[in-house]
Amino acid sequence: MLELTLPFEHSVVAPVPPSAVYELLDDIPDSLAHFPKLDRVRREGETWFWEMEKIGLGKFNVQVVYAVRYEKDPVAHSITWAPVDESGNAWATGRWVLSEQGAGTRMTLRNDLKVRFRGIPGVVRRVVEPLARRENRGLIQSYMENLVRTLGGGDGRLRTRAQTEGASS
Repeated sequence: MLELTLPFEHSVVAPVPPSAVYELLDDIPDSLAHFPKLDRVRREGETWFWEMEKIGLGKFNVQVVYAVRYEKDPVAHSITWAPVDESGNAWATGRWVLSEQGAGTRMTLRNDLKVRFRGIPGVVRRVVEPLARRENRGLIQSYMENLVRTLGGGDGRLRTRAQTEGASS
């Protein structure tokens, strides 16, 4: 079994005030409609279950599955998430930090993803870990760019809200 920790932090600037950014991020299904390679997401109460598309890492195919609960603070324009135990092979903890930057908003996403890949021996860590880091970083950066596209007046959504709320993309 191979366990990886994939920390991530990245910022982008959206051309709208923090309240507009928060409004989009607060709408979880609409926000997640911007996330690439998200196979399925479903909500049960306050828990959101993520299933990413299967990807190839060298000779191995893997899928990242996890669940989180979001905490939102509309006054502080803050959104955080924490893992739900025993809900897949991954655990995600993170937050959005929104701050004014001129007439726009600096959107900083911090996320720590821990993944446990069964069936992949630890000896391949040197090969698999950089691929997993690159894939994770690319997906989240694309997500952020898609959000900025929508906030700038375009449409960075990759699926409809209805597809995000439960159907495969």
